[in-house]
Amino acid sequence: MARAAGVGAFAFYYYAFAGRRVLERPLENLLASDVQMPFLLIWANENWSRTWTGSVSDVLLAQDYSEEHEDALLADFARHMADPRYVRLQGRPLFVVYNPDHVPDARAAFARWRAKWAAMGVEPLIFMAQTFGCHDPRPIGLDGALEFPPHKLGASTPCRSVDAFSADFAGTVYDYDAFAAASLREAPQPFPLIKTAVPMWDNDARRPGRGSYLVGVSPAKYEAWLGELLARAAAHPVGGTAHRRGERLERVGRGRLPGARPALWRRLPERHGPSREARAHRRRASPGAAVRATAHLHRRRQSGGGRRRAHAAGDRQRPASPGPSGHLSHRRPGRAPWTSEPPRPA
Repeated sequence: MARAAGVGAFAFYYYAFAGRRVLERPLENLLASDVQMPFLLIWANENWSRTWTGSVSDVLLAQDYSEEHEDALLADFARHMADPRYVRLQGRPLFVVYNPDHVPDARAAFARWRAKWAAMGVEPLIFMAQTFGCHDPRPIGLDGALEFPPHKLGASTPCRSVDAFSADFAGTVYDYDAFAAASLREAPQPFPLIKTAVPMWDNDARRPGRGSYLVGVSPAKYEAWLGELLARAAAHPVGGTAHRRGERLERVGRGRLPGARPALWRRLPERHGPSREARAHRRRASPGAAVRATAHLHRRRQSGGGRRRAHAAGDRQRPASPGPSGHLSHRRPGRAPWTSEPPRPA
């Protein structure tokens, strides 16, 4: 399913607590298999707590940053990086730290990690995820950043008012178009940054009544946002190579993947760029116009406009009828709607 959608690699969260790994089975199964799917690691270095009850202080599994477990942790990271399927930039494994602010004396710690990894024969690029106000990798000596839109763009995107089902609702609701526009407005950064897009977001399962939501989502909007980011990455690649990044499949399902495929396969703008209508709309409007223009064109295609279908009755004509979204199909006079051949003379 991932390959059919054009996804080029998976990023796996790596969970370890004081030497104890959890949720490792999918990744270990991939390592033991002959499945040719590239992958990389994101070290999820946060405590597990009862956030779903609002009790952040009730820690279930705590991170341990002591050097007692450090060597074993780094050796296990290196084991994954030695796999030929591991994602590399300029020949170096790409490793991502989810929240470097939690690492004590982070700059010294990562410098120590680099020295230990070099002794093991690996020299990874260390990127950080842009989360919770932590955006610049340079002060802690990291090589670049990987965008995490729900935690990054929420700080700069106004919330929407919403009529909640519960009077106790205390969550935040964002408009998908505003999220995409905020992402596309961001100026180039003075460090390597891998931009990303999300097909949807809803973390209420972790924070009942206090979660964050994106509303107004659709595969067409996701395709437009992702396609624009891919076009920019092709023009200004990170590490000298344009890399495709498909969104994770958690709670997304097949509905969003059709939006990823055309965006991924049209990543070369000089050959497979947006349509003439979408380009014209983008030139005369705001940075978020590409999202709205492509969504509009997607709705027209879904409504049946511009297509001819073979009718079961062969030569019989019938008037144009509304498509799935209620739009009438407009065709040239003399053509039989929903047929593949011109009408025969009576």
